[in-house]
Amino acid sequence: NKPRNARLGQGGGGGGGKKAKSPSASSTANVPKQQQQQQQQIPTAVEIPTGDVPLEFVDSHVHFDLILARDMESGTLAGVSQEAVNSQYKSYWDTHLTPLAVQTLLTHQGRKAKEAAALIDLSQLSGPLKLAACVQICCFQPAFMPTEHVFVDRPEVYAAYGIHPHAASEYNDEIENKLVQLMSHPKTVAWGECGLDFFKNLSERDAQLEAFQRQLRLAVSLNKPLVIHTRAADDDTLQIMKDLVPPDWKIHMHCFGSGPDMVRGLMDFFKPNLFFGFTGCITFGNTEQHTEVVKMLPLEMILLETDGPFMAPVPLRGKVAQPAMIPIVAKKIGEIKGVSLETVLNTTRHNTTRMYGI
Repeated sequence: NKPRNARLGQGGGGGGGKKAKSPSASSTANVPKQQQQQQQQIPTAVEIPTGDVPLEFVDSHVHFDLILARDMESGTLAGVSQEAVNSQYKSYWDTHLTPLAVQTLLTHQGRKAKEAAALIDLSQLSGPLKLAACVQICCFQPAFMPTEHVFVDRPEVYAAYGIHPHAASEYNDEIENKLVQLMSHPKTVAWGECGLDFFKNLSERDAQLEAFQRQLRLAVSLNKPLVIHTRAADDDTLQIMKDLVPPDWKIHMHCFGSGPDMVRGLMDFFKPNLFFGFTGCITFGNTEQHTEVVKMLPLEMILLETDGPFMAPVPLRGKVAQPAMIPIVAKKIGEIKGVSLETVLNTTRHNTTRMYGI
């Protein structure tokens, strides 16, 4: 199996919670009939806080290509026409990511009491929630086309390009040249995700090591921030980064799942512009290590992400993770650190600007 296809099995299936009104017929032309029927049942009676200043949030790491690949019932978007991707993406955005869709997802309406406590009490917010931006992480070659020609056309969407360690065995000069070309796009904000994954080992370790080092060298030479994936490979990841990346580099440690030792190792060398991303994983059971790490990190070093379609937060676990779920992750961060949801949203919004310039 291709590494990129293997990754599609990591997250849960299903929809993204309650959504906004369905888009126009033209935007649902390529949407499966069952999904169109679901969209027609979306409730709209949601009260939105009426404060003057919206509470902005950013999904700093999402894979729209993998979300759409699921919606289109295929393992990859390779070979899918740009027109079909565009239509499906517009339908997805209209249904899941409008202000009303975000509020509807997070409202308590229609949910069991035990689930409602884990969602967001909108009445406590001073203003309406607003999805300000997303960083589309394009780390498998079939996603290059839809990311470059469809996704980043939306004003809210920016991109990072790289090759995931699962696909490291496919890394070659042709792909590398394309990545270098994509770095010059005005909406490309970083190189990645790239790194090491010795947990699944879907590519040989030697291939992962070579691809990681080549990408780090190029990112630094092109002055691009880095999005790093590391799993069961902390020692190698840290040593290679220290060897090849300057101490003041902008670094996003994506979906951070390592322990305090790795945090200290990174902070000792990279602290000025180092950020740690957290996903819905922090709401799962058996997350003592996540909790310990969140507690030890200053809020000024934390980014919010979904890694959609993977790891939707409780109580939406098993759904397709999407950017509208970010406030649930923010709420959990606030609970762990003893600060308000608004403090988390405002600080992490500023952090995203520091990391990505958006």
